[in-house]
Amino acid sequence: MKPEFIKDSIDSVLSQQDFGDEIPDYKTVENSIALLERMAEVENSSIAVFDLYKKEFVSIRSKYREYVNADLGEAQKYGPAYYISIMHPDDGPVVLDAYKKVFEFSFNLPVEERKDYKTIFNFRLGYQGKYFHFVQQIVTLELTHSGKIWLGLSLSDMLPENEKFEKVTFTYKFIMS
Repeated sequence: MKPEFIKDSIDSVLSQQDFGDEIPDYKTVENSIALLERMAEVENSSIAVFDLYKKEFVSIRSKYREYVNADLGEAQKYGPAYYISIMHPDDGPVVLDAYKKVFEFSFNLPVEERKDYKTIFNFRLGYQGKYFHFVQQIVTLELTHSGKIWLGLSLSDMLPENEKFEKVTFTYKFIMS
């Protein structure tokens, strides 16, 4: 799948959440993002913070980009759509559909519950027929003052060779806040 098509599909779902005239306060999260970036270094994980208002990544720190030949410029341009476009052909459509369902569900939650869920995916990323298995967790990091879902945090880890799987799975579960 082409990242342009995927981005349009994701953007149409994101547009269901109307921010109106509200502009998020970016100064309130600068320290949090710096802390998350440092955490990714220490944990040897990849993190991404996605801005649902601007529909772009605020931060991407990838420990695995050389394995999957990831282009961070393309990731910045297309957002999560870029990563879906480099997934195994069987995984991309499933993950795209799951993203849509999770966003729609989350946007319809009462404001006080919007940070109480996380999504856990497994999928394969790669290129030229060589794919690596990943697990990813996504949580709502920040809401706007009016309760709109503003920033999403994604934590990703490459699975060891002995933990391969046959197909994508995802769960959306309640977490204690």
